[in-house]
Amino acid sequence: IAQRGSDGVSNYVAGSQGDFSITYAEVSFATERKLSVVKVINTAGNAVLPESASVSEAMGDAALNDDGTLFLNFNAPGQNAYPISTTAYLIAPQVLDKAKGDVLRTFLTYSVGECQKKAEKNGYAPLPASLVKLSLANIDKINPGSAAVPTVGGAPAATPSSAAPTTAKPAVTAAPTTKPAAATKKPVTKKKVVKKTTKKK
Repeated sequence: IAQRGSDGVSNYVAGSQGDFSITYAEVSFATERKLSVVKVINTAGNAVLPESASVSEAMGDAALNDDGTLFLNFNAPGQNAYPISTTAYLIAPQVLDKAKGDVLRTFLTYSVGECQKKAEKNGYAPLPASLVKLSLANIDKINPGSAAVPTVGGAPAATPSSAAPTTAKPAVTAAPTTKPAAATKKPVTKKKVVKKTTKKK
């Protein structure tokens, strides 16, 4: 029975009409609705739950594609790797004005650093060290050659690449800022309206 998105399928299973049904959705949706979560058998032959450590272990075996996305290994060899783990991405422009670039670099550095401590309680798994390293390298591509961003709450700062070219094209082309000419309005002729009233007898 088709439903819209993780929210829809989770609500269906949680409702009385969903008795004896099963769905696939992000684990946080199941947790919110107090649904049972099944174990999945991994490559090592172990039945594991989508717990934080198991997801992090599986993601540690992901490889980086040329476009910055990850090639996920659903047969990760770890004893406790959860085999159907995946990730979320944040897409950012590489070139923007310095003030915005510094703020963005600081925010992203915090996101992959200190903020990872909050992942588990929010239904996510912290990034393994290998992906933190890759993330920091990608953060350094924002306004290449900029000074290292300040450390936020103990998060590692992105290392600047001083040799990086500074003539990279912006990821997003700015829309033209010229406003279109206003349409010519027809002159408004005022009409006198006479209201007639009739008395009731």
